[in-house]
Amino acid sequence: AVFLIGPSVQDISEQRPLNATCLVTGYNLKAFSITWKIDGKKQTAKIKTEKHLTNLNGTETMRSIMELTEDMWNKLKLVSCEVKHPCIDKPQTAEIKRTGEPTVKLLLSPTESKSENTPQNLVCSVSGFSPTIKWSSQDQPRKSKTERRAMGSDGRFIVTSELEVPRGEWDRGDVFQCEVEDPFLPNGIKHNISRCSVLQSSPKNAAVFLIGPSIQDISEQRPLNATCLVTGYNLKAFSITWKIDRKKQTDKIRTEITLKNPNGTETMRSIMELTEYTWNKLKLVSCEVKHPCIDKPQTAETKRTGFNPKQPTVVVRRSPRDNPGSDRAELECLLTGFSPSDIYVKWQVKNVDVPESQYMNEPVISENGKTRFSMVSRIYIHENQWSHLKSYKCVVNQGNGAQQFPESDANLTAKHAHNFNCHPILQKLLQKMTIQDKQYIYKDLTVTCLVIGYNLKDFSISWTVSGSLSTSSGKTQPVVNTNGTESMNSSLMVKAEEWNTYKQITCEVSHPCSDQTQKLQIAKFKDFSNPKQPTIQIFEPSESDLQNSDKAILVCLVSGFFPAEIFVKWKLNGTELSTSLYTNSPATKDPQHNTYSMDSKLQIPKSDWYKGLYACDVSHE
Repeated sequence: AVFLIGPSVQDISEQRPLNATCLVTGYNLKAFSITWKIDGKKQTAKIKTEKHLTNLNGTETMRSIMELTEDMWNKLKLVSCEVKHPCIDKPQTAEIKRTGEPTVKLLLSPTESKSENTPQNLVCSVSGFSPTIKWSSQDQPRKSKTERRAMGSDGRFIVTSELEVPRGEWDRGDVFQCEVEDPFLPNGIKHNISRCSVLQSSPKNAAVFLIGPSIQDISEQRPLNATCLVTGYNLKAFSITWKIDRKKQTDKIRTEITLKNPNGTETMRSIMELTEYTWNKLKLVSCEVKHPCIDKPQTAETKRTGFNPKQPTVVVRRSPRDNPGSDRAELECLLTGFSPSDIYVKWQVKNVDVPESQYMNEPVISENGKTRFSMVSRIYIHENQWSHLKSYKCVVNQGNGAQQFPESDANLTAKHAHNFNCHPILQKLLQKMTIQDKQYIYKDLTVTCLVIGYNLKDFSISWTVSGSLSTSSGKTQPVVNTNGTESMNSSLMVKAEEWNTYKQITCEVSHPCSDQTQKLQIAKFKDFSNPKQPTIQIFEPSESDLQNSDKAILVCLVSGFFPAEIFVKWKLNGTELSTSLYTNSPATKDPQHNTYSMDSKLQIPKSDWYKGLYACDVSHE
């Protein structure tokens, strides 16, 4: 048996003598000879063969050591030792190849802090024979935060360098470069990463609405404002530009502080003040919203010429989001299909105007290619008013500038006062899938339907699998949430053969007061046109990390996989660890290669680090 061992990382980094060792184990080794070669040429200098040693099992061990210079080790492509017995023509050979380009991976490192000022860490991982890593940004060199080196069994070095990037530089889209140099790579390798390259499409886009002065503002000679309303994620990266008849405007514009919404989105408003003269003369007003990662801005605009006026279809109804548990009802006036967008809505009871403080007109939104518009006006009515008053009227005034069109209205009459509290309200209907075993393609699984709303005890949940009603499901009792809503869920056990044959699984929620139901559907993902297996790397804590902390942190980087669904857990000596000990990041898409990457961070007491073998267990379809 012949083994060849190259110089260690420590020998190279500490400039110790570099030795290649040929280890031979067998019987009667004195009959064998050892020949050293570098790049196919026989070597005789600085070689010493030690005396044979007899092992306890009767075999013998022989070592031959060839001393190398650092220059020789960095330049050679192949080193080998040939072991030959005089009775055999063909020698036994062990070799180390040092050819081939390095492999480079540039990834985002996870961060536990949620602070907006937390730096973004980047990790550049290289596998090669003598690689070095340099960081740069904006043509300026950057110093790495940490760098670790290890050697694999194939003689390749694995170098991992981490760069800490200030949050401001990352958010504005600066490009950071990991440059790898290696003697076997004349031109080097350069990999770039930026916020724009890793950001998914949704945070780069926002919903943009433009609201012009209302008819009421014009008729009552109030200040005329055009308002640009932007809703999305991380809006501080967006900029807003106003234009009138395609000319950029800078005067009398104010942008308000960004507000955070309960659903996690943000809202930003920019307001441009107009004179009545400017508003009546202009043909087109627009606001352009741009993200630094996208070349083309998103635009909302209002045209004030070339309209063919269309009156709205007006419907007054109980609001789908009405809360039956309170002492008031919510009515909504739904206007659809009108043009132009200038419209004014008010409410009347017995032909008397309701004070504006009692109702709310939502922004006008475009529909059907911006040639038609719609909006909603909402009014709240107490139970005693619902029982005694006869009719609630929504009155609509429509116009373009000074031009007015006839009023249109719609009524809702309170004929069934006893039905005041019989109105279903469902805020959300969510669905999740629970995998019970990593070999999920062979096991049954559970699909859960989560319902959030008010007075859920009157709601019922049913399941169908490809149209067939299923009875093997259960429903939990409603639980009251901190915001006053209730939650309940129903779970269905789905057989593996149903899931793997792409059966459509449907959760349907209904209420006795309504003929309408809400549905959600789920099925196994079909489009596996180009599935890719994940690549896994584990980074263990360094000695300095262990000395400076009472915790040991291991990071498992999983990359290059498709589709995005993946399951990661940790084991110690073959036993699965608690999920409370590790955190799995969401899968992030690499737009260049149409693959995904993620990481899992395991944090354990330092004393547990020495208890055995830790494994990162990855399951993927």
